Amino acid sequence: MQGDEEKGCFVTEDVTQMLCEHLIPAENVITPNQFELSQITGMELNDLDSAVAACSKARAMGSNIVLIKQLHYKSLTEYNMLLATEQAIFLINRPLIEFPIPPVGAGDLTTSVFTGNLLETKAPCLAFEKTNQTVYEIIKKTKELGERELQIIAAQDYISSGPIGYFASNVISWQMKY
Repeated sequence: MQGDEEKGCFVTEDVTQMLCEHLIPAENVITPNQFELSQITGMELNDLDSAVAACSKARAMGSNIVLIKQLHYKSLTEYNMLLATEQAIFLINRPLIEFPIPPVGAGDLTTSVFTGNLLETKAPCLAFEKTNQTVYEIIKKTKELGERELQIIAAQDYISSGPIGYFASNVISWQMKY
């Protein structure tokens, strides 16, 4: 499912329905943004409690790991993400970098970096923290160079060896099976 708050859904309603009914239950990991998770779960996300509830619902639908790539409601000065796993729900934030026209592909970058980090570390929270920092460094480099296209090559040294500067906080811990 693709979409966002400002542009709406990028796919037709029947495709959205097929994704929710057939693909989401088959996926181990999903990485929706706030709007997409709202569409998947049929829930409005407007605070931390509703985001946690939506993650729990998505996990009950079959996904073991849910990464909300951006929580728009949370702050106007920070960029926030939420990760729900079998063990806990984690919130992470970093400074929000403003652009006159936002770079294209930050959500796709987050998904791909998280996937690589998860495969490498086998530790969802560590993968989440590494992803947050890597994407932040790429966005910072993009802004620094005055570009709109994500400057992945210019930030490549950070991608492989950069330290983590922003850590996830545990919002909820549990040992429940869905």
